[in-house]
Amino acid sequence: MIVNGKTIHCYGCGVCATACPHKAIQIVESNEGFWVPEVNSALCVDCGICDKICSYTYEEYLVPNDRFDDTYAYAVVNKDKETLGKSTSGGAGFAIATYLRNQGYTLVGVKYDIEKNIACHFNTNSIEEFKQTMNSKYIPSYTVDGFSGLMDGKRYAVFGTPCQIDSLRRWARLRKKEDNFVFIDLFCHGVPSYLHWRSYLKYHLRENEKLLEPVFRDKRNGWHAYTMSLKTDRRTISTRLQKNDFFQNIFFGNFSLNKACYTCKFRGNQSAADLRMGDLWGGKYAKDESGITGVLALTSKGLEIIKAISELGLCEVVQEEESVVQAGQLHHDLPVPKTREALLKGFREEASLPLLYLKYVRRMWLKNLVPYRIKCLIKQIIYTVKKK
Repeated sequence: MIVNGKTIHCYGCGVCATACPHKAIQIVESNEGFWVPEVNSALCVDCGICDKICSYTYEEYLVPNDRFDDTYAYAVVNKDKETLGKSTSGGAGFAIATYLRNQGYTLVGVKYDIEKNIACHFNTNSIEEFKQTMNSKYIPSYTVDGFSGLMDGKRYAVFGTPCQIDSLRRWARLRKKEDNFVFIDLFCHGVPSYLHWRSYLKYHLRENEKLLEPVFRDKRNGWHAYTMSLKTDRRTISTRLQKNDFFQNIFFGNFSLNKACYTCKFRGNQSAADLRMGDLWGGKYAKDESGITGVLALTSKGLEIIKAISELGLCEVVQEEESVVQAGQLHHDLPVPKTREALLKGFREEASLPLLYLKYVRRMWLKNLVPYRIKCLIKQIIYTVKKK
């Protein structure tokens, strides 16, 4: 949200910069390591378009015109084993992209820019090039280049975070181009700071060692192992969540998220997309190690796509209860850790990553863990007494 030329609240989606007809907004990195709009007052004419399309400005998500009252939920697995192995979960996203490309849609998704060490949106008509989007990028994507030109009247299938998709649909509706799009978002945990990401790379990479590819969810040890790999010109560095990985533990522990992510309004099925995707952990799928995508078909357009990838044999598709698909996903606001600002300050000052982890992350977990275990002990005692 931009007020009097200043950013006061922001998801970091970047759509305002793309939509501004006067090119008065550029997206820059804040001192906390997140994308934010910067307004050139000399070019701004206060037309208000940036606020009209800003997902943060509104209390509710934008409801698609063909949104269902009920949600159709599915477990989806790509039938191509190579695609499944390279995907974060079940490979549904790539199957959807393949189908939509064959229907004439230009694909818009996220790749990792090795030269800049950032995630960024791009668009392509090549399904081979779109393979760069496989495997999640657990960092904020720079969207301006990838979103530029999307209102040219062509058809686009856009994959993004819920806030990005909400703002894009608002822009498309404002320009009366909404029917040209298929929007696909995800069950989002939030985005961590680039200060955190650069600190992580600095800790692992040796002098003059070049990163070739980060794999945020490497399945080599199984889907549930949460293995993260950095492929370099010399070696492959692998870490695991359960073994105190300094990126995943801080990120999934919510210590380095964008402030707006803690009170995100896009939980559960609250979405402006046609389809929502994510890991499926619930019910009978809890022990699967190859990966399964949970998909919510939220609109008639989305449901048509799910039926198509099933009928064409691209994926195995099983209809499920929505509660099963949403199991394990966030449905509530997150408390902001007391150590968040100090941790980000430490990243900014390039302090030792292990020391920052011990001081601001692990110590907080231990403080929270003791009261939790006491509560569990008290509940167990009460339960035992009642049985007697």
